[in-house]
Amino acid sequence: MIPSAEEAFQRALADLQLGREEEALPPLETAVSHYPRDARLRQVLGLLHRAAHDLEPAVAAFETAAELAPTDAKIAHGVAQCRFEAGLPSVEWFERLRTLAPDDLSALQGWVAAIAAEQGTAAAVRALEPELRARPAWTDGHLLMSRLLSAAGKRDRSCEVLAKAARRHPHERGLWNLWLRLLIKQAAYEEALAVVVEARRHGSDRALDVLEAAALSESGRIGEASAAWQRIGALTDIESMIYEARHLLRVGRADVIAARAAQV
Repeated sequence: MIPSAEEAFQRALADLQLGREEEALPPLETAVSHYPRDARLRQVLGLLHRAAHDLEPAVAAFETAAELAPTDAKIAHGVAQCRFEAGLPSVEWFERLRTLAPDDLSALQGWVAAIAAEQGTAAAVRALEPELRARPAWTDGHLLMSRLLSAAGKRDRSCEVLAKAARRHPHERGLWNLWLRLLIKQAAYEEALAVVVEARRHGSDRALDVLEAAALSESGRIGEASAAWQRIGALTDIESMIYEARHLLRVGRADVIAARAAQV
């Protein structure tokens, strides 16, 4: 007995969430043949093929779904993302998606990445610049810009862009913290410590404390760094733990790292 389109969709979705792509595909393809104009069945078919790393049928399934439901943003996102992952032209699809979901920042990121792939890094930077001006607190966008500029051999400029944004919007903590992470990654430790002082004039948070401690340790100011890490106390996020672990190795306390690892 052939299940209803809704039942077939829900079963396939459950199998997808459990990682059972191979088992889910045959019954879903049977359902698709019985309900050929059901866009959601085509959509989940595309998702299953994509999860199985079979992008050609994934693209075909999503494109058929988009023909059946041209105003569905999730389906348009599936087409755009699958085409991008398959190395096919996708800028036009991301532009269509942005029309359907103008506030979707993941669609905006995908659009910029597609421009970089098809038209080059410089074109992607030009496309992203006005978007960052319109969304100055968008830290993921600034991170994307830093990656683009680094790929173009203009790593220093990424910090300039963040510096302008942070000073223009000084109460956006994420901008200061991202700027500091980039400086530490570039081994510009003294500059990072100067930025910490500037950032503290507009407030502070735990992330800023961690980045200050990391910059102190990396710059060789071990005593100050040890005191800073002690003030911070227990950590919960991986990035902060890595910064602290580097400091512990630097001061010969690998035993502390081992003890903490044993507790995980």
